[in-house]
Amino acid sequence: MSELTQLKDSVLAQANEKGQLKLERAQHEHAKEYQTKRDQLIHDKEALRRHKISELKDSYMRRMQQISNQQRLTSLNSKQQVLTVLFDGAVEVMNNWSSEEQLDFVRKILKKFEERELVLTFGELTKKVITETAIHQLKSEFPKVSINDETIAKEGGFILTEDRIDFNYLYTKLVEATRNEINLEIAKEAFGTD
Repeated sequence: MSELTQLKDSVLAQANEKGQLKLERAQHEHAKEYQTKRDQLIHDKEALRRHKISELKDSYMRRMQQISNQQRLTSLNSKQQVLTVLFDGAVEVMNNWSSEEQLDFVRKILKKFEERELVLTFGELTKKVITETAIHQLKSEFPKVSINDETIAKEGGFILTEDRIDFNYLYTKLVEATRNEINLEIAKEAFGTD
């Protein structure tokens, strides 16, 4: 019987040992799986946190850019309003020049075209200010310049024509060209472009 008991004890010991190994393996696998899932959860939670922080940062940056753009736009609008008043005033000042001031401007421009055959057409507002004596004086100073009897309605300044090419010195056009250049500079400044 003792052999039987020994066999029984041996079988039980082996079964117990196998069971213990299976239990240890299962516990090890369970611990490993638990650690993997835990690490994955920690990783996912950290990724979510980073994503939320990134979203908040992006939202903040967009809002700051909107505020910056709004400030630039407000500044641009203010400058353009001031320039509109300034340029409208400039046209009015030029239209109200005296006869002598109008003639000085015409002479200054005609000197740039000396020795060229031109037709000078006054704007209606300028022609009203310049006397016939002044027109005869211009004709004698610039004999190659013909003065058109027609005028350009509701305009100050003049146009010089050479072979169907117009050189526009109407005050509204001169001021408009300057305004466009300045508006371009303001836009570059406001939006940081070159």
